[in-house]
Amino acid sequence: ACDDGNAYMYNLEESMFAPAAILTPPSIINGDVPSVTKVMFNEKIKSLLATGDSNGVLHIWRIPSHLSSQKRTDQEFLEKILK
Repeated sequence: ACDDGNAYMYNLEESMFAPAAILTPPSIINGDVPSVTKVMFNEKIKSLLATGDSNGVLHIWRIPSHLSSQKRTDQEFLEKILK
């Protein structure tokens, strides 16, 4: 989440610097671009992501399966980059 109003998703195996997806909410109220303040993944439907913004608006996103499904190697990959 970022204060420019967007939420950024990364596929760290592809790039640590370029986002794989940028989620831009459509809610601009009175010219105000709200900041994304909360992000929550859906545990039952992995392709759904919820974001909340500084205007109190909830956004539900359908994200691509390659960004929402954990692969066997993901945990190992994360451990390597955190060392």
